[in-house]
Amino acid sequence: GIIPELGSAHDWKYREEQRQIYLEKIQNLMTEHGISGRSQDGKERVIALLKKHFQTTAWREVESYKLDEIKAGFDSLHTELNGAPYFEKTNGGAAVQLDDVPL
Repeated sequence: GIIPELGSAHDWKYREEQRQIYLEKIQNLMTEHGISGRSQDGKERVIALLKKHFQTTAWREVESYKLDEIKAGFDSLHTELNGAPYFEKTNGGAAVQLDDVPL
């Protein structure tokens, strides 16, 4: 299948790629909303958002989180900034990325 067998070397590589993708999505989401660490106000906003959604003020610590922790924080951040979660539960309980659902 597309998703590798849990515990395999391919699973580790897949999860690591997904971690990197979601870290980039977090940065891009902040950029979309004009939030950056270039100004003092921007730095303060980044720190406040990291603290609220990732329980840390250090980006390097977020980078060390497990995939599930990163995705949960990203979903929470997405909800705050866009007014809707990035993930939505379906009737079967599986998470669906709203950005991937055709309109």
